[in-house]
Amino acid sequence: MGHCPEARLDNGVSVAIALPPVQAQASPPKGGPNVSEEVFYNQQGVLVTRSLVQLAADKTFATANITSVSTGTIQLPRPSPGCQIALIVAGAFGALIGFGIMLGRHVGAGFLTLLLIGAAPIAAGAFWLRSIKTPAPIYVLKIASAAGEVEGMRHYDMQLVQGVAAAIMRAIASRS
Repeated sequence: MGHCPEARLDNGVSVAIALPPVQAQASPPKGGPNVSEEVFYNQQGVLVTRSLVQLAADKTFATANITSVSTGTIQLPRPSPGCQIALIVAGAFGALIGFGIMLGRHVGAGFLTLLLIGAAPIAAGAFWLRSIKTPAPIYVLKIASAAGEVEGMRHYDMQLVQGVAAAIMRAIASRS
């Protein structure tokens, strides 16, 4: 910690004043693409040039080290409908109880039970069951080098992943 300056109040009491630390100005980033270097792709934080591929802040590859590029798809499974079916079954039991109460000459109470404990859970379960959707696929870009294959990026936009793969292939071909 550095030295804290002091201030004197009118009554002679000294008070230490804590100042925030001074940070040095950062120099502009170095190692970016050359001004004259051909850019094959530069969108959504992805940069592909003749000499480098930058997919994220922490994923940068030298184009010379890339041997091949491939794309793939990850399809997540559809969620299980177990809870929705259990709600519908519970509603069916509630409806049976409501019918039983109605048969026992308590029509008002039976109808209310049929609606609240039977029909409402059945309707809620059916609506919930219909709302289950299969998740959208995730598209993956894989980059291979002499060291092995790594996953370069994942995205829900197939055109983005395929566009980046095509740009990397063009960059590799331009080095030949």
